[in-house]
Amino acid sequence: MRIDLEQFFASSLSLRSTMTLDPKITRAIGDDLRTDLIKTPLAEGETYEVQGRKYTSFIFLYAQDDGSNLNFLMNLTAASGYEQETALPAERILSALTAIKGDQTVATEAVFQYPLATFSSTLSLPFKVPSVPGGIFDEMIGFRIVKLEKDRKVYDVTTERPDERILVNTVRFTYVGTLSGDLPKVILEAAQRVSERFVARVHE
Repeated sequence: MRIDLEQFFASSLSLRSTMTLDPKITRAIGDDLRTDLIKTPLAEGETYEVQGRKYTSFIFLYAQDDGSNLNFLMNLTAASGYEQETALPAERILSALTAIKGDQTVATEAVFQYPLATFSSTLSLPFKVPSVPGGIFDEMIGFRIVKLEKDRKVYDVTTERPDERILVNTVRFTYVGTLSGDLPKVILEAAQRVSERFVARVHE
């Protein structure tokens, strides 16, 4: 599960979930990871390299209410210079979480950066404003879109063009599905499909 974010035009991925479980399952996951999750939170960071590009993954896992609630947080970003080593790689922790059966909900935020030499926004940016009372601003460099389905939010996307070089899409949605060892990749692919609805390739 060593994801090459750049392959997806992604710069970061954040996952968050609180799962209601039988405390026996929480204890079994802790035993598998050799950690008493009810007493001691598990925090593991790892720096890895894919095709010469370095990334850092961080996982925080902790139980509440005697193990009936298990909190899972994961962040994946480009490495910032400080390299982290871990006794438990992300793959090992995600494998242990597959003991949790049935669908779970995972709050997701993924950030994508597209070079404007190759991509453009499907909605023109920046958007020039011909006249604003008081002249308090001249143009809009971004927008936020929300997709609803029967009053339920499916996703929201913030698109920004901070400069002449890149277009930034931030995709937020809730993933519902079973936990697997390749969960971050599955979710990142889903986020990418949403993000690509709001960009167009202008040059090959």
